[in-house]
Amino acid sequence: MMKKRASRSLSALLIFFTALTILWLGLMNTVQFPLYDFHSPSPSSHNICGYSVQFQLKKAVEKSQEWIQFRALQTRNVTQTMQQQINGLQGQLEGTRSMLGAMEKRVNSLENASDFMRKYIGQNVEFRPLMDMGIPSQLASDGIQRFMSAIRGRGMAMGAPEFFNFPSNFSDGRVLCIKGNSTSNGTVNQYAFAFTEALPPNALFLRGHTLISENSYDFVNMWHSFTNFVPFFYWKTESQCSIANRIVIFQLGRLRLGVGDWIRRILEATGLSPEIETLSYDGRPVCFEKAVVNRMGLHRIHTEVMFKILQEIRCRTRHMCNVLKPVVIRERKQFTVTLAVRSHARAFRNVSAWRDVVKSQCEALQDCKWVVIYPANLTFCEQAKAMSKTDILVSAHGAQLTNMIFMNPGGRVLEMFPKGWLEFAGSGQYIYKNLATMVGLKHEGFWRDPSTPNCTNPEQHSKCMSFYKVQSIGLNATYVATWLGKVIKDFRSHMHAVQQNTTLAVNLRNEPDRCRC
Repeated sequence: MMKKRASRSLSALLIFFTALTILWLGLMNTVQFPLYDFHSPSPSSHNICGYSVQFQLKKAVEKSQEWIQFRALQTRNVTQTMQQQINGLQGQLEGTRSMLGAMEKRVNSLENASDFMRKYIGQNVEFRPLMDMGIPSQLASDGIQRFMSAIRGRGMAMGAPEFFNFPSNFSDGRVLCIKGNSTSNGTVNQYAFAFTEALPPNALFLRGHTLISENSYDFVNMWHSFTNFVPFFYWKTESQCSIANRIVIFQLGRLRLGVGDWIRRILEATGLSPEIETLSYDGRPVCFEKAVVNRMGLHRIHTEVMFKILQEIRCRTRHMCNVLKPVVIRERKQFTVTLAVRSHARAFRNVSAWRDVVKSQCEALQDCKWVVIYPANLTFCEQAKAMSKTDILVSAHGAQLTNMIFMNPGGRVLEMFPKGWLEFAGSGQYIYKNLATMVGLKHEGFWRDPSTPNCTNPEQHSKCMSFYKVQSIGLNATYVATWLGKVIKDFRSHMHAVQQNTTLAVNLRNEPDRCRC
């Protein structure tokens, strides 16, 4: 390239000075100066001025040729120097290419080593039983549980719902992986932590948020399933209304493939995924981009936190079911007593007699309205609407009482039992009393039917509990009427007091105009 440029420059110079010479010669002819005949041996026949001009022109041409030759030589030298520099740069370029080639080989070697390490690490990911039966149950108070026993929780300390997020510092930045989908043996199913760059062989990587729940009970019963999904409602509101891509549920480490219709509608109302992951991928391990694990359900959650969670569930359900926001107590002209009747275990032995008691106590007051419902015969939204209108709930102990979460704060609950629960049921008999407190209701106590038949083997605890669990409930009309009448009058007095004195609390807390999510 440089040679071509130098040659072009030299040609241009020669053309330029040739043109200049011709110009001068033409000028001389125009002014009619006689030209010197360079071939004549004698200048005698020519004008001396013409000779002088021709001589000067000859000298000028010679000088021009000398200058052109000098510039050509100078250009040639510069061209040679530049060519030498180009050759040097080409040598450096070749050296750089050789070095890059060596570096590329080194990178390929490192990538091969990295691939080998990834495969090695992935093949050596340690899977553990999802349910470790070697862990003593009493260690739960120290935060160690049989389900995913490598995770240590806060134990019995109160607080917000306890979650374990993966990847996290606890897992050293590794994601959670699960292998197995047994529905009968929780010790067969396994879990492990792995780096995304070194997943177990043949692992499937599921992106998005995966919610994982463990429960000691089934996910069909309204109460049992509700208790374990409550923390995820909190997770949604506290994570800026994040979307869950899937839910994986276990019962004592055994995979469960579905939930009951009631809890499914709750999941739908709150915007959580109603789809339950079955982990059916031909035996391949499944790793989750973002996993949220809960093992405690609603246990050890502060009442104020639970109130906010239930408030959001109530708000979202009312939106889905098109239930109008309840009229505040200050503007109410009447209140409603609802008798909820069970159909099977712990059903009222004489529903008509119970209905008569409720009717007699409510109709004694002009502003009291009463209704009888059979929750098992109602759709989800019908149950939510009925409870939204209920101020005083009368019902036997059972999962249908979970519907009290749709009642307005400030309402009242009366709960009935067969005989035997006080002696054999343990803390489980108080779950709805605790739930009432969380909702903002006043639990007015229990009535235990003394007419229930006796268990024939009182020394066999589990058998007696199973016996009393399914017994029907009779009625002491005098006692229940007096008790219910007192609760009705107390609620009515409270309602009138609020209507007359604006400084009193309204429904304990006002319901929000808008849901958080």
